[in-house]
Amino acid sequence: MYLDYAKAFDSVVHNKLLYKLTCYGACDMILVWLKDFLTGRSHTVRVGNCVSTLRTVISGVPQGSCLGPVLFVDFINDIVNCSNDAVSVKLFADDAKLYTVISNESSAANLQSSLDYILSWSLV
Repeated sequence: MYLDYAKAFDSVVHNKLLYKLTCYGACDMILVWLKDFLTGRSHTVRVGNCVSTLRTVISGVPQGSCLGPVLFVDFINDIVNCSNDAVSVKLFADDAKLYTVISNESSAANLQSSLDYILSWSLV
């Protein structure tokens, strides 16, 4: 099963990300640096000659940066806890891949259970 989160990089809540990084053991200096990196940003959108008004960014990680995908994976890293040993989960940026060998109803149920967990995890 391949999963791709739409607008995933934009959906990262800064406080939740920083809390998770604290739980992972990031030191205070790194947390302060990351908070400064994430907050106080603004952006506009240009289409042709039209430019939108300047808006403050309240969530998300910067796309096109080297740090953005790393921070996003840190944000969703606990999604790998969705499965037992029978289902493997691989993450890369905003993509997730779940796989297992379906050999009986039990293995199919394991995969379905993992997908159900990811659905409930995504809604929180």
